[in-house]
Amino acid sequence: MSKKGNAAKLIVSMAVIIIISLIFALGLPVSKAFGVYDIVPIRDLFKYDVDIKGGTYSLLEVSSEVPEDTTKEELLSSSVNVFKDRITALGVYDPKVEVSEDDTVKISLPYFENIDDILDKLTKRCELTFEDSQGNVYLTGEHVESATYATYTDEYGVTQPAVKITFTEEGKKLFTDTTTSLINNYLYIKMDGEVIRSPFINATIDTGIAYISGVTDKQEAIELASLISSGSLSADFKVKETGKIEPTLGSNAQTAVELGGLGLFAGLAVVIVLFFGPAGISALFIMSVFILAVFVTLALMGIMINVFSIAGIILGLAVLAFGIISALKSVRREASIGKSAMSSIRSGIKKSRSSFWKISLGAAVILLTLFFVIPGKVKYILLSGAVGCGEALLVYYLFTMFYVKAVGSVFDGKGILPKEQA
Repeated sequence: MSKKGNAAKLIVSMAVIIIISLIFALGLPVSKAFGVYDIVPIRDLFKYDVDIKGGTYSLLEVSSEVPEDTTKEELLSSSVNVFKDRITALGVYDPKVEVSEDDTVKISLPYFENIDDILDKLTKRCELTFEDSQGNVYLTGEHVESATYATYTDEYGVTQPAVKITFTEEGKKLFTDTTTSLINNYLYIKMDGEVIRSPFINATIDTGIAYISGVTDKQEAIELASLISSGSLSADFKVKETGKIEPTLGSNAQTAVELGGLGLFAGLAVVIVLFFGPAGISALFIMSVFILAVFVTLALMGIMINVFSIAGIILGLAVLAFGIISALKSVRREASIGKSAMSSIRSGIKKSRSSFWKISLGAAVILLTLFFVIPGKVKYILLSGAVGCGEALLVYYLFTMFYVKAVGSVFDGKGILPKEQA
């Protein structure tokens, strides 16, 4: 393609990046024109941890009788574990739950707009029972080994969200016996006495697995699965007191983090441009695409934003920058043996790909593996880092050749060819 054609490509590409960035930054009130949902600013889709946006603490007190077979101390201790499991399901990997001196349970949560709804779900008893039409209980939540989000295909071929329940060995036997005795009858699955699903049993189910369908969307299925997995509370709890937690990094932490990230991005781009000259401008385009892609992915995944997850994003950006630098160096080596600019770009990037995919994919796999092994806040950097490395690999393969070729054509190979050839 001609120099003008490549210049047009870069201009259009830059315009698209700027427009998409502005939409993500400011949002777009689409409903005013088309009557559909608005596109909200991407910062509003993120969940922010206490260090950046503060949060809320709540004191919960027991509001019902303590069961006769347990002490209040044992009740509070077991409830702490249930609360921690439920908070972890919200994407908070270091839940802070403790018993206070006045026999209340103090929980500290990051900033959530719907904090009242979250507290309501956290304090639900969640007593799961499997009953017949007469109210006879065949199984309870104690017979459930795990509950996870799943999907199934309905009679119209549409994929629908559901909750997959796996029973313990005892639960598997009981569920087999239950479905056998209730053939041609309904089984009522209840949560705190309310029917959440009533499947008709037409055959024995001996797999030890049951599905709860009929949920409205994926989020509801995930929340229901987390409530079932965490187990039931042995007593009722009510909110005694709530209060605000200030950001641990300061009141302007969110703005400071955003400006710091922008500065780091700009600094990295400047360094590459200074080292490779005009050819390094391609890095600015490639890294811009990466930033857009990784933040959209993190927002859709609901990953909590804190200093740890930001460190993971920086790790992904560093991996991509390493790939770009390696590619440009490889291109220069090809040009040094007398190849033309375009020929050097094609062969140089192809050669650099073989090592980059091993590094980026290997890093992503290692980080993701450690995510399932290591507990606590380090999970944030492991997960966001795995996402960042995966996005770096994707963006590198899709856009490096395109942008380096376009920039090389526009600037007549400067930064690629030896000075006497450029």
